[in-house]
Amino acid sequence: MQIDVDQRAMAVVRHLRGSPEEVFARPAGGYLLLMATEFSAPVTAWLRQHIATLDAAAGSDVAVAVFASTFTVPVGIPGSPARRPGRPCVLLAEVQDGGPGHGAVRRLVNRGRLGLLAEHDELTLGTPGTARTARTLGVGADLPCLVVADALPGEHVAVIPLPGAAGLETLAQVVRSAVRTVTRSPGLGRFLVAAHELARTEQRVRAAETEVERLTGRLETMRGPEAAAEPIRWAYAGARHALSTGATRRFTTVLRGIWHPPPEKLIRAAGRHAAERRAELLRTDRTARTLAYYLRQFSWPMPEPQRSAYRRVLDRYVLPFTTGPSGEDDPGRCESLIAALRARNTAIVETVLGTALPPLGVLVADARNQQLSTAARVVDELHDAIADLETARLARLRQITVLAATDPPSLSTALRAAACRAGLTVLSRPIGDFTGAFTGAALSPQTLQEVTRARLDRA
Repeated sequence: MQIDVDQRAMAVVRHLRGSPEEVFARPAGGYLLLMATEFSAPVTAWLRQHIATLDAAAGSDVAVAVFASTFTVPVGIPGSPARRPGRPCVLLAEVQDGGPGHGAVRRLVNRGRLGLLAEHDELTLGTPGTARTARTLGVGADLPCLVVADALPGEHVAVIPLPGAAGLETLAQVVRSAVRTVTRSPGLGRFLVAAHELARTEQRVRAAETEVERLTGRLETMRGPEAAAEPIRWAYAGARHALSTGATRRFTTVLRGIWHPPPEKLIRAAGRHAAERRAELLRTDRTARTLAYYLRQFSWPMPEPQRSAYRRVLDRYVLPFTTGPSGEDDPGRCESLIAALRARNTAIVETVLGTALPPLGVLVADARNQQLSTAARVVDELHDAIADLETARLARLRQITVLAATDPPSLSTALRAAACRAGLTVLSRPIGDFTGAFTGAALSPQTLQEVTRARLDRA
């Protein structure tokens, strides 16, 4: 299936952005931002014609970006019998996913995102962040316009309202002239080297701050040695109870769930011993529970049929494993049998635990020691992270001084000069939210302000 896509329009799409941080994410010799809620037809045609030339002139030294709440791209399927064009609308990110171009539009068609395309149709792209970006930069009332920010943005930006169709060619010449002035300046290279180095150091500082915060939080929430040992006691008691009832699988599961559990080979050995003694554990535990039921629930001497049932329990599960006379059926005899069964059960539990596992005291001591060792290691890591942070901060201060000593060309000054010669009006607008505009930028708002102060101190 053939799909016609206006490639010049897709060249504009490659420069569409949704937030300031997408523009200021890397240091540059200046920033050109074409902004509008929706570009008029003449401006759209002008953009399609000049964006590639402007991008080539700017190269990697000057950042070029386009902000538009909506932007249309001519697309269509030749010979499509659709009576009405679909005019599909998708978010910009869906087209820029994988790189905007013919392939991106084909993927959207194949996914059914564009509906029924007609010949000579249009794809409308939505960029939700445009209005917010305009307010942040303080140019919301000037749209559509060209916003120009210098390599080291100050508190103001230069703004040229987009002229009518007759003045757009003049604007293109003005912009190209200003860009040539900046890119040919001998001070630009030194500035970019220093700015990229400072940006890398800023990343080191942020990474070190994050690590210090993480380690500090870990220390603050870390259990003390005694608190670390308490779960061992609870888990060990749970394992003992599971073993005493013959629940051998739950016994090993509880052991594995202990914080700082014993070695796996010991747990498996304990499980094997428990399995070998499981039948006797079940008999002693269940028989003791049954006798306790009769002791609590019935008066003595017991009436029938309870007395016969009680005797059957004794004959089958108690007397074959005891020596001496059975004694009378009285509460005292029943209590002694229960005590004997529980003692036998406890002895088996102790044998299994003692054969395969360290004593509880050893497990508790190990947990305490491991917790102390972990805390000491985290403290050492925190000291190292703090040292790395201080080193990075000192390097940042030195590089701020180096950057302040450079003399980068001013794109806004070059633009004003070229616009003045061409008779175009250039406005100055205070940035609406300096911190919001440069949060997420390669150089943070604080760093930009410190560089500006350092430059003023040198002057």
